[in-house]
Amino acid sequence: MPGPRWGASALLPSLLLSATVLLGACSTVVERRVNGFADDLGAAIRNQGDSQLVAESLPTLLLLTEGMIAGSEAPPPGLHRSAADLYGAYAQLQGENLADERRAQLLYKAFAHAQRAFCQPFAKLCPPQQVAYDQWQAGLGEAEREQLPLLFTLASSWLALIELEAGDWNRVAQLPRVRSLLETVAAADEGYGDGAAQLYLGALATLLPPALGGQPERARAHFERAIELSAGRNLMAKVVYAERYARALFDRELHHRLLSEVLAAPLEADGLTLMNSVAKRRARALLAEENDFFL
Repeated sequence: MPGPRWGASALLPSLLLSATVLLGACSTVVERRVNGFADDLGAAIRNQGDSQLVAESLPTLLLLTEGMIAGSEAPPPGLHRSAADLYGAYAQLQGENLADERRAQLLYKAFAHAQRAFCQPFAKLCPPQQVAYDQWQAGLGEAEREQLPLLFTLASSWLALIELEAGDWNRVAQLPRVRSLLETVAAADEGYGDGAAQLYLGALATLLPPALGGQPERARAHFERAIELSAGRNLMAKVVYAERYARALFDRELHHRLLSEVLAAPLEADGLTLMNSVAKRRARALLAEENDFFL
């Protein structure tokens, strides 16, 4: 049964009102209310089962968020993190509707906002691409639990950018830093985001072929752990497992089982409904290609 259609679009009037109030408030109130805005917005989007509705709403939400950032003398990290997540979500939801150049623009903006969010509390680790690796590792070890969302958003947007520019070895050389971010999150909270850190670690381990450093069996362990941590509710874990691992090893039986389980699973899951909607759409597409792929 699809989720109700109230999600992000029904929040727009109240968000616009909130933005008007925020821009005229004192700095302490601004930060508190902006962080609340970012959290509420993220929750509404994640729990919406209509991916088309979200995709149509995101341009307005992005303009609103950018306006709030521009109107604040010192935007809090949570607002930049929200912008990064929105840009990344828009790039994903639009999929084939976007030209490569437009998708690249969105992912660059996501990464830029993720860096700004991260660099406020972690100034000595910035810019993340240039700080000495030993210093990078040591600094991440000092991260506190409430800072994990900043680390994860930077990692996810960074990995998307590396995948976009996979032919650039300077980008590929940044993968260990992304892995450090994800491992820091997983070490502090293995179940973060219903296995999201494990899912991204699995995707990272399959980004390169084995001959160039890819680790398919390590990826498999991460994917299975992500499924376990979410009690099977994170359907994207099974889709990426099928696409990145089963296809790479030409394991048709595993591929078919995983994707069939995705299509048979409930859509709605707290905090995962939108992702599950996208996962089901991708699972149908992969199954439709199965006969051609596994000749």
